[in-house]
Amino acid sequence: MKLRERSKRGSALFAILLMTCALAVIPSAASASGSSKAFKTPDGNIICTLVGGAVNGVTLGVAKCGIKKANWSQPKACPAGWGFIFMTSTIGVKGSPSCVDNTIAPKAVLAIGKKTSLAGITCSSAKKGVTCIKANGHGFFISRASYKLF
Repeated sequence: MKLRERSKRGSALFAILLMTCALAVIPSAASASGSSKAFKTPDGNIICTLVGGAVNGVTLGVAKCGIKKANWSQPKACPAGWGFIFMTSTIGVKGSPSCVDNTIAPKAVLAIGKKTSLAGITCSSAKKGVTCIKANGHGFFISRASYKLF
């Protein structure tokens, strides 16, 4: 699958997961719940959001991180003015670029050496950058100097 197609699918999965989480506040026959966490690095350069939800006992999760200033070119899969955002989900395979804008900075700071988890995805903050990884070892690393999808 081409990177652009994966990116579109990844963005669609994020939207679906957000809608799934919204079901938690709407009474229905389906059993659904959801939650989210957001953080930034101590310098405020990297901003991340984790969203998780359960529908009929199946847990779904998404981690999405963006960077304000980077020393690398934006992913070719994203049009100009977009990108610098990476995501991984409990459904997808590898981490991937996400062609969406992410400019809202949370107040919460994830200190260097700390980690946070939600819905099967763990993000950790280090001096070198942020890594978000799921149980099968797939995810992404993002820093001012570089990024890596795995």
